[in-house]
Amino acid sequence: MMLAAACSSSKKTASTATTTATTAASGGATATTAGGSSSSTCTLSKPIKVVLLAEIVGESAIAVNYYNDGANIAIDQINKAGGICGQQIQMVRYPASPLDPQNTNAAYLKALDQNPTAIIGLPGGGTQLAGVLSNVNRGQIPTMIISLGDDTTWYGTKGGSQYAWFMEQDTSAVAAAGTNNYIQALGAKKI
Repeated sequence: MMLAAACSSSKKTASTATTTATTAASGGATATTAGGSSSSTCTLSKPIKVVLLAEIVGESAIAVNYYNDGANIAIDQINKAGGICGQQIQMVRYPASPLDPQNTNAAYLKALDQNPTAIIGLPGGGTQLAGVLSNVNRGQIPTMIISLGDDTTWYGTKGGSQYAWFMEQDTSAVAAAGTNNYIQALGAKKI
């Protein structure tokens, strides 16, 4: 869940850089310290609070439970293993409809009111991010988007944000950037 990275980069939470996390596309996660154990040598000054912005079945015609279920499974596993740096992860969920920008913006503002370590969600991807971008930048909370972004909403573009991280990037622009990296940075002759 990249949550450990958010813990060390969030302006509201302090930690050491020894925590790492890995993410599976299914929403599962594992958190470990640099030594590889679930016991922690780092400390956090505040509890880890995550806000999930996603609907569950019954909240709209397109809602699914996958994001909520995946987040709960990952958080349960991390907490059972001792949490991150000895802190348990707390999660709050607000429905955020990919089809309703006003709903998404209201949910994002509620998320900011929680003073979270990280925000996860926005299954509408780049389209949903565009509707809350000014609040993402204002809130300065790492926001991990669980769906595809488009070229106009990635960090480094006019419509992107240093606080918005897309967790699923399998578009042609990513392939092109990877190819350019292999050729220009690594000097590859064949790919």
